[in-house]
Amino acid sequence: MIKIKFTKLFDIFNYDIILCENGMSIITGPNGFGKSTIIKSIKALGESNLLFFYDLKFDKFILENTDINSKIEIVKKDEILEINGDIINEDVISYARRIQLRRMDKGNDESSDLYQKIIREMKAVVGNVEYIQEQRLVTTTERRFYEERMSRRTLNSKEELIQTVEEIPTNIKQIIRQASLEYSMVASTLDSSFPIRLFNEKIGIDEKEFDEKMEDMRHKVEKLDEYGISGIQKMEKIEFKEDDARALKVYFEDFERKYNQYKALIEKLDMYKKMVNERFRFKNMQISSEYGIKILDKNNNIIKLRSLSSGEKETLVLFFRLLFKVNDSSLLLVDEPEISLHIAWQRMFAEDIKTIMNLKGLKVIVATHSAQIVNGKSDFEETDLYSKLLMYRQNYNVKYVEE
Repeated sequence: MIKIKFTKLFDIFNYDIILCENGMSIITGPNGFGKSTIIKSIKALGESNLLFFYDLKFDKFILENTDINSKIEIVKKDEILEINGDIINEDVISYARRIQLRRMDKGNDESSDLYQKIIREMKAVVGNVEYIQEQRLVTTTERRFYEERMSRRTLNSKEELIQTVEEIPTNIKQIIRQASLEYSMVASTLDSSFPIRLFNEKIGIDEKEFDEKMEDMRHKVEKLDEYGISGIQKMEKIEFKEDDARALKVYFEDFERKYNQYKALIEKLDMYKKMVNERFRFKNMQISSEYGIKILDKNNNIIKLRSLSSGEKETLVLFFRLLFKVNDSSLLLVDEPEISLHIAWQRMFAEDIKTIMNLKGLKVIVATHSAQIVNGKSDFEETDLYSKLLMYRQNYNVKYVEE
């Protein structure tokens, strides 16, 4: 569970919120209320981005991670930061800016030591953070410009480059290729030790178990064939013989170990294909080790990815990022997932993100304008910043004009 307290954010808002109590939280509210800023504050901790808080207008920020019993408190007064009791003076800020600009002069040793201490504390409180920003689509030309501009910044403050839809086929092929390499290493080890293990095996399988394992193997090989993954060969139709029982047992055990090298990938490919095709009308996405992905129309003609609608591109990029790029067991931050998505697709998003969350062991915080994302789901934690404001407006004399 993550507890966040913001005092005088933008010199206006006071928030005291609880997130990820049940794994997934959704932050809603009008424009300008700080949804994205709350998300980016957590991101800044995960990236040890001290300058984010130096540039942000607020009085106090507290984040407590009860899962690991860790807490950070950042106070800002007269443009001076205090983090967990340490005063961050101008020397430390200057040192941080030089780091950001990759001007790696030695500087003051005291400033360097304090800076290193602070960024460790920032990272430790949230652990591994993955951030999916609101703008996910850029052209190849725009990407080159973005890479050149961002290359002058440090890894700590560098925003993750946006995954373009045109790169997904190549990335899928690379992911399958990597899994095949890992399979080859396991298969080689098992094949070389097969005679010894067969010799040591004392108990075989019976005919019923043989039939069950043959059927299970058939389904799994068909699934590998669906994605063009070769390597594991199934046995042709054979009759069970008692004399072969020990060899068959070792063979089926090896098959399972080999298939397990692909199991997690198959789950993700199945999920990616399902989530995309549920949204694409009159189109069908196919996946293969040969071409990565391709989109077919109702007449099985290939559709160029660049010709898809913005919502379809967003769908391809978003779920690819979630399934294949986000590290397992991370804290996932998603900013405005509703961009370019039809209302019906927005309603599907929360359930799909929950499925991915369970598959990858994630904790998820989503910032959104869309009521459709929440869609009345009682098992998702919703924090409405407008409702939070109503609790404070009399105390702080805040006036809000309905949009």
